Amino acid sequence: MTVYRNYINGQWLESSSSKSVENVNPANTDDILGSFRQATREEARAAVEAASEAFSAWRGTPAPTRGRIVARAARLLEDEKEALAQLLTREEGKTIAESRGELQRSINVAEWCAGEARRLNGETIQSELPLNFAYTIKQPLGVVACVTPWN
Repeated sequence: MTVYRNYINGQWLESSSSKSVENVNPANTDDILGSFRQATREEARAAVEAASEAFSAWRGTPAPTRGRIVARAARLLEDEKEALAQLLTREEGKTIAESRGELQRSINVAEWCAGEARRLNGETIQSELPLNFAYTIKQPLGVVACVTPWN
């Protein structure tokens, strides 16, 4: 069985936690996809700090360049679509058609986001102050957490 590590600051690291979770195929409980060590609070903090530090360079990267990186991610998903669909089916118990559809939607969203990087237009608006103007710009937010519902 594969034991997965945590990816922190560009390196795969073993967790110091003794707690782990096995990823079991819900359609075949004899099929264990791997074991995942739970990160400790300190390891999670280190991951957030590393991401925050990396954000400075990412934020300074021109939007079209960021878009090309996202487009490359879409191509990688496309290249591995069938293998990833098989893995999703094993991991989540979906039909293969559902897994393929989910991956195609992910590819579509990544391609759309890549294109949006060339359309990051702000607005210039009239100010109430003479000889002044106001404008908006769009910039990356930084490190965020996303908690999604799962049934």
